Parts: sequence; C-alpha cells; structure tokens
Amino acid sequence: MSLRRAIFQIKSYDEYAVHAAVEQARRIAGKMGLSVSGHVFLPRTIRKWTVLKSAFVHKRARDQWEMRTQKQAFVVQVPPEKENAFFHYLNRFRSHLAPSVGMRIRTEEVSVPKVQQQAIEQTNSTHSTVTAPPTEKVVAQSEQATTSSSAQ
Repeated sequence: MSLRRAIFQIKSYDEYAVHAAVEQARRIAGKMGLSVSGHVFLPRTIRKWTVLKSAFVHKRARDQWEMRTQKQAFVVQVPPEKENAFFHYLNRFRSHLAPSVGMRIRTEEVSVPKVQQQAIEQTNSTHSTVTAPPTEKVVAQSEQATTSSSAQ
C-alpha cells in the first residue's frame, strides 16, 4: 500500500493573499477527508536595492526599495483512490488564485510500513466481521449445536 504525499509551497508579495490561498487549499483537502499536516511559515525573503537619482554630483540623492516575499508550506497525504479527484480540484484551485500568488507542488510516493499496513488491515477486518450479517453456514452450525445439546 502506498500513499502520495503532496508538498505545497505557496508564496507571494502579499501576506494576506498567501494566508488566504493556504487556508482555501487546506479546506479543500479537509472536505475530501485527506490528512493535512505541517502548516509551516517559511523564511521571508527580503530583496533590497538602491538607485542613484543623480549620476554625477548629488551622491546623497538616492531611492531605496525593498521587495518582501512571504512563503508558507503544508503537506497533504493523498491515498490512491482519491488521487484523481484531488488533483482535479487542485487544478481548478490553481486557475482561481490571485495573480500575485505562486504555488509549487512537489509530489512523492510514500510506502506505508508493514506494521501500519497490518494494523489497517486488522481494523478493516474487524469492522467487516462486526458489520457483516451471519452466513447460512454459521446459522446452521449454531442450530445443530443447540439441538445436540438439548438432545443430551
């Protein structure tokens, strides 16, 4: 059994646009029943530069600018049966993002350890035996057991 891990990195110059995009993507994953983890604020990138207004005598006449890039990341675990639907919604989400928001998605396969896989199978088997109605053989055997015990 394998899962696909989608690692989202969303960045923009506007802090509120990044936060809104992250919350919307997490909400979509949550509605689909996927596990979302690791809402991480990545380091802010600040780029500064200075331009001289006058190229000759007035050295103190300068303009200074800076550009700040906000980044956030989170991880979504996607099982194989929900993979197509999730990436379909994700493409629709990408087309409706604000123009200033950039999103990068890195996907990787994650194999589930055998211990966890056995635990999942055991929970599935116990749920199936509890919810499954008894078969005719079990009913017939229980009737034979009661008739044989009453005959003695």
